[in-house]
Amino acid sequence: MRLHAPVPILSRELQEELIIGGRVIPPGFLVQLNIWALHHMEKYLGADHWEFKSERFAPENIDKIASYQFVPFSAGNRYMF
Repeated sequence: MRLHAPVPILSRELQEELIIGGRVIPPGFLVQLNIWALHHMEKYLGADHWEFKSERFAPENIDKIASYQFVPFSAGNRYMF
C-alpha cells in the first residue's frame, strides 16, 4: 500500500484555522494530501524508497516511523499487536 496507494490523494475541508510555514489557511478551505508523494519521499524513506521492504513496518522498527509518514488509511501507522 505504500508503493501503490489505492487512494493517491485525500481531500479535507478545514474545520479550524491551520498554519503551515507561517501561512494561515482559514476554516472552510479544501486541503489535499498527496499520499503517493508522501510515501515516496527519499528524505524519510531513504534512497531505496521505491523498494518494498516489509521490515520497515516490523514491530521493532515501528517507533522509527513518524505518525503520519505512512498513511494507508488516512491516519498514520497500523500494526498488529
